[in-house]
Parts: sequence; C-alpha cells; structure tokens
Amino acid sequence: MGEIFECSVRVAGDLAGVFEFDGEAGYFYLCSVNSKAGHRVKGAIQLFAGAADLSEEDVLVKWDVNERFVGLLLKGTLWAAFDGESGAKFGGGYNPTAKPMIPDSISCRFHAH
Repeated sequence: MGEIFECSVRVAGDLAGVFEFDGEAGYFYLCSVNSKAGHRVKGAIQLFAGAADLSEEDVLVKWDVNERFVGLLLKGTLWAAFDGESGAKFGGGYNPTAKPMIPDSISCRFHAH
C-alpha cells in the first residue's frame, strides 16, 4: 500500500481533520488551519503501525452535522474522532477484526443524517 492523505476543513476554515499514512504508520490529526508552521497540530491519534489493508477509497474524514466533531472513518466505520472545541480525542488502534473504542455518544454523530 502506498501513502494516503485525506483531510476535511470545516466551513469556518479554522480547523481540519487530517489522516496521514506515510507507508509506515497511520495517524489522525486535529489541525489549526491558521496557526504558524510548527503549531498547527492540536492533537494526534495513532491508528496503526506497519502495513494496513486500506486504500484511498477506504478513508473518509468528515465533520458531524454541527461541525463540532471531526471523525475518521475506515471502511465505513468510525475509528477516531476529535472534539473541535475541547480537543478531546476518541478511538485509535485500528484493527479490522475488532470494534472501535469510541463512545456511542460520539459515534452516533457520524451516522446518516
């Protein structure tokens, strides 16, 4: 699998959710769009290290309907999320044979609206 980069900036243009797989590890970041270089990353969640069974089509970064939470969906399942207001992070540890460790109160925000 090659490198994968996927991001979504919320409408206000201030925050972005960013997924990056550099060929060795996959991370999900909460980034400040307007901060100076070196100060953009507000939070990071490691999803996996080593090879993964993902392609670009399997990765979706999206904001919830109120644009407070940004989530990372892998193969249609929410595996990581950030609260854009508090910076709280949820999930990580992607394993295609396991269930994500994300509270229902967060994951329900990313179901069909």
